[in-house]
Amino acid sequence: MTLMKCKECDHQVAQNAFSCPNCGAHNPTKAGEGFLKGFFIFIGAIFFALVLFMSLASANETDKNVLAAKNEIKGEQKVIDVYYDPSAAVQWHIGVYDDGSKRHGYASYICDILYEHALVRSDTSVRIVDIKRVKQGQSFRETSLGRVNCSNYQQYAP
Repeated sequence: MTLMKCKECDHQVAQNAFSCPNCGAHNPTKAGEGFLKGFFIFIGAIFFALVLFMSLASANETDKNVLAAKNEIKGEQKVIDVYYDPSAAVQWHIGVYDDGSKRHGYASYICDILYEHALVRSDTSVRIVDIKRVKQGQSFRETSLGRVNCSNYQQYAP
């Protein structure tokens, strides 16, 4: 047991004592220490839980929106396959059969579907690709039939 001097009467007092047995003076560092420490730990835990909950709720909502958008896009008659990669420069690749036409209008239509599901950011892009050529091993860029930035509907050359 470690002893220290009382700040009031200089009598020896245990360091973990809440008050001096001689004069009754409170040990302010010990008396308030537990409450404040516990209070800040409690507030920190509440804040951490709130941030974690909000993060998970947001991610879960985005996942649900992506799944719903994919299902709606796959339900389109012309669509053969859908590829989504949120970290790519062009996030949405929609595989269709090439009928010889440019597909900027169709890419814009897909952007409208993404808007309905709250999935459009400033960098969200859709590229319509020739699914036959993709299956032969060509890249999405090589097989592009049309690409659109969904935030401003700017068209890019295939």
